[in-house]
Amino acid sequence: MRHSAKRGAAATNCWKQIVATLGGQMQRAGFEGGTINRELREFHNSDQRELWLRSGQGQRPGGSAV
Repeated sequence: MRHSAKRGAAATNCWKQIVATLGGQMQRAGFEGGTINRELREFHNSDQRELWLRSGQGQRPGGSAV
């Protein structure tokens, strides 16, 4: 099941696993904590924007995206 198709607790658990994996990989690669936090926050913001757009909420009445 795709991340975007999950809801509720399943989506939260999936998201936590993704963030933990990415954060761990970045830490092992030598990134500093502040950088990891900023990158993960931006990843979260991008993911939320994409989910919002895919939900149709990002569409104007003429069909063009906001």
